[in-house]
Amino acid sequence: MADFIDQGGYAFPIPAFNDPAGNLVWPQEGMTLRDWFAGNAIAGIMQFDATGLDVPHTVKRRAERAYFLADAMLEARNQLAMQTTDQQFATDFQAKCHEAHTNAASKGFWDKRASMLLICEEAGLGEDAKRLIESQNIALMHSELSEALEGSRKGLADDHLPQFDMLTVELADVIIRAMDHAGWAKLPLGEAIVAKMAYNASRPHMHGKNRF
Repeated sequence: MADFIDQGGYAFPIPAFNDPAGNLVWPQEGMTLRDWFAGNAIAGIMQFDATGLDVPHTVKRRAERAYFLADAMLEARNQLAMQTTDQQFATDFQAKCHEAHTNAASKGFWDKRASMLLICEEAGLGEDAKRLIESQNIALMHSELSEALEGSRKGLADDHLPQFDMLTVELADVIIRAMDHAGWAKLPLGEAIVAKMAYNASRPHMHGKNRF
């Protein structure tokens, strides 16, 4: 079976339209973007050296080189698109972290912690108080994971969002708790997620000698 080749979509697609007489003209796909890239590449190759056009092997090698360059351009294009997607995710995620913390604070869940932090800061114990709040927030994330396990064990639907099972909603709560903490502590969590996923993708099979 031949390997899949990314053609990049169509370079100059023409959507369906009605001509002046009102007749429907069906869409035309045209050449692929890969073909268009290769066409431009071969023009550059030929401009550099137009000899040997009567030698089949030479012509074939130049055509192959043009498609090699076209595939490289498509790969670079896709990588840039992925970088843009990752950057947008990180930006959007940080905005959601701020939203999660703002919502939790508006519901009063940070009132006592804010008061405790203020008192401790006045006593010179501000950093210690921050570590205690951090520990409490991590413990609350653990509590959501325990509820997710309970939902998985019993196969329950969620009480508040019955369109989802309990496992899904409690895992969402784990993430929301982490986002709330990141919003308070101003942690670049979105950027860290993107960076860690890229790092994980580069690691070897079953890395770290872990069994699962």
